[in-house]
Amino acid sequence: MNKSILLLYLEFIAILTIPAIFIGWYSFHDDEIEIVLQKADIASYFNSSTSVLPTDSLALPAQPAQDSIVCDTLPQRILFFGDSMLEGLSKRMRQYAAENDHELLNVIWYSSSSKVWAEHIDTLAYFIRTFEPTYIMICMGGNELFVKDINKRDAYVKTILQKVGDIPYVWIGPPNWKEDTGINQVFEDNVGAHRYFLSKKLSYKRNSDGAHPTTASAAMWMDSVASWMHSDIRHRILMELPQSETSQKGKTVLLKPLK
Repeated sequence: MNKSILLLYLEFIAILTIPAIFIGWYSFHDDEIEIVLQKADIASYFNSSTSVLPTDSLALPAQPAQDSIVCDTLPQRILFFGDSMLEGLSKRMRQYAAENDHELLNVIWYSSSSKVWAEHIDTLAYFIRTFEPTYIMICMGGNELFVKDINKRDAYVKTILQKVGDIPYVWIGPPNWKEDTGINQVFEDNVGAHRYFLSKKLSYKRNSDGAHPTTASAAMWMDSVASWMHSDIRHRILMELPQSETSQKGKTVLLKPLK
């Protein structure tokens, strides 16, 4: 037998034998063994026409953020409460509830503010206890654009959020017709940018009072909020665009202004 062929046979036998001896020894060994695999320079064994992918060409999947996004596709029981600006939004919101099979309770408290809701927090507690919402929407601030006691508003907002507790929620800011004295910033500082819709960035057609958006403009406002809730916030729910303007779902409670 050719000497070179004999050497090849011996190398082949050695390649098979050494792992078999190691496996047999390891099966009777109590300790764990850490095996470190190092990259061999395989490319050097091939001719120069062979291409090798660079090590950074394989991208690892991105790790989810600690505060991860939730996409909840189940129908929700939505409590939507706030001031009179909610009146225009609520009409369009009832169409969203019908389209996405949500239960909806609108609570409109005329002339209310964060101060009114906080000082009468039992009102909010009652609706949360009775309706048992799985999701909360808040629209507030239209009556607070020009308040001078802006520092006190922080405590009012915190009282409201404490009552909301762990229920997922979003806060829709007022549709400014003039620059406010800081109420939007107070709301956003407490709620966080991922839950706060800055309504003053939109343009509106107004009713004769110069403040409340027209019905059509309020519907477009609600469409913007719904798109944001469906795709941009961390706790997202189904808010598909209504295919019918006649289908509505939900109830509305009207609360009179305080005397």
